[in-house]
Amino acid sequence: MRQASLVSLRWCLHLGAFLRPPPPPSLLLLLRGHAAVRMATPCSATLAPSPPPPRPHTSSPPLAPDCGRDAVAMEKNGEARGPDGKGDSQGPQEKGASRGLHGNGHGRGPAPRLLLQEEEAQSRRGPETNGEAPGPAENGDSSQGVQQQKEGGGSADSEGSPVAKRARLEGGPEAARKKFPKKKVALLVAYSGKGYHGMQRNAGNAAYRTIEDELVEALVRAGCIPDNHAADMRKMSFQRCARTDKGVSAIGQVVSLKMWLIDDVVNKINAHLPQQIRIMGMQRVTNGFNSKQLCDARTYIYLLPSFTFGPKGQGEWDGEGERDTAWEESFRLPEETLSHVNALLRRYVGTHNFHNFTSGKGAQEASARRYVTEAYCQPPSLQHGIEFALIRIRGQSFMLHQIRKMVGLVVAVARGHAGDQRMQDAFANDKLDVPKAPGLGLVLERVHYDRYDSRYAGDGVHAALAWPELAPALTEFAERHVHAGIVAAEREEGSMRRWLGTLDKHDFTSSLARAVHSQVKREDSDGNSESE
Repeated sequence: MRQASLVSLRWCLHLGAFLRPPPPPSLLLLLRGHAAVRMATPCSATLAPSPPPPRPHTSSPPLAPDCGRDAVAMEKNGEARGPDGKGDSQGPQEKGASRGLHGNGHGRGPAPRLLLQEEEAQSRRGPETNGEAPGPAENGDSSQGVQQQKEGGGSADSEGSPVAKRARLEGGPEAARKKFPKKKVALLVAYSGKGYHGMQRNAGNAAYRTIEDELVEALVRAGCIPDNHAADMRKMSFQRCARTDKGVSAIGQVVSLKMWLIDDVVNKINAHLPQQIRIMGMQRVTNGFNSKQLCDARTYIYLLPSFTFGPKGQGEWDGEGERDTAWEESFRLPEETLSHVNALLRRYVGTHNFHNFTSGKGAQEASARRYVTEAYCQPPSLQHGIEFALIRIRGQSFMLHQIRKMVGLVVAVARGHAGDQRMQDAFANDKLDVPKAPGLGLVLERVHYDRYDSRYAGDGVHAALAWPELAPALTEFAERHVHAGIVAAEREEGSMRRWLGTLDKHDFTSSLARAVHSQVKREDSDGNSESE
């Protein structure tokens, strides 16, 4: 009988392990005490086959004085109480549990009943028992329970709580900048390109300083972008509307990026920029705004001395000997010459194949076809004693060197180095040798966002990107830094007169075009990559 009872009890414990999680060590010790009491009691061997009458609910099983001492002590600590909190009780058997010590379904079932009672008592006692802090009822793992509470963010001081966020924001200069919203904006940038290798940054090549190098450093110092964004400009979604050549200036360049809108943001950025580079304005834009892709058109101007259109052989200087500065100051552009120049420029208007006005594109490439809406030359005016003319060209987009070659071909034809027919031949499939005018006089005057403005301007959040209120400031900057810089550089260096001396080297046919094309590719590979 004792062996049967022991086997039944062990079977009960093993079966309960599959049905419920393993009980705590204190409960196992209690069960062993109960088993020892029943095996050590003298009358347990002479029990009648029939089950004894049920005990009252509040009674406890008979315990031997010695063997049940540990079990009584554990009952006093409250570790094995029944549903009423007073002790072990007999009740209905649970599904799948042991059938009792006698194996006939009529005996007591201490193991499953004690497991149920222990869970109920633990839920009533709360999170602490005997100085311990058990975790969830499923496994009793206190460390995991505390960790889950921390990760769940239930505490008021957890990492995701408002208190912690406020503490991080007040943690230093880097965190303080995050108090300001990070938004997508468009910056209107004006700059004089003299001394810079174009607009676009040359990653990993610090020898060629660009406008973007200056701009990105100023954004970091002003606290508009994090330090790590300077190394990878894609992190701030940076995009410029147009890439400009080496030495080329801009009055209305637009860049788009995401940055923190700190107080007095425009003035703080300008405080870290040289005087020849200025942020003229800023506007909030939509999150999907891209200054290059959403641009409808671009307007360029080319400022050049009027003697550029003089007769062949006049004004040419090879850089050697004395310059005839008196002739430069006395030259005035005849009216008929201006009319001839405008007639030549009008041939550019419309959609044409401009493969001869760039490098690296064939006549069959679809991207060589570009749409020009206007091209004309304004009447000249005196600039510091020299007469200058201004050519304005507006188009949907322009390729590498395109505008400089458009000006170069017009100058060559107007001076008599090539016939008027070369203007039409340049749009044909044959490759022609087209000279490229100096980059000094080229200026990006304005970029146009007509479709964007018609859709989003006036919605209460976004404003038009036409910048009409900034027209006086832009004119002042252009006259002081851009136009004056071009005039001063022309007077000191004579870049246009030097270039005029090279026109005789061009035959404007396909025979020389291949050699010139190879030379241009070598110059671009040396790091002087330029584009409009």
